Amino acid sequence: MAISMKYLVAFVFTAIFIVSSVHCRNKATNGPGYGLKSNQEVLFNHGLCLKGYENCDQFCKRLVYDYGYCTTANCVCVVIL
Repeated sequence: MAISMKYLVAFVFTAIFIVSSVHCRNKATNGPGYGLKSNQEVLFNHGLCLKGYENCDQFCKRLVYDYGYCTTANCVCVVIL
């Protein structure tokens, strides 16, 4: 009994689909194992927030972060994961 080309192609595409749909564990999770993704935040103490929120946001965007916000005196740059 020979395998026809049609069934062979269907089998190969099915195998590729199954293998490609298997996902590795995402390392950007809250705690060990699986969980909700959290944003990555980096704190800068440049005094940027003393001059206003806009300076912090522009500083973070120049460093290729998504946005920046101010805490009491620190500028926090955020990457959305």
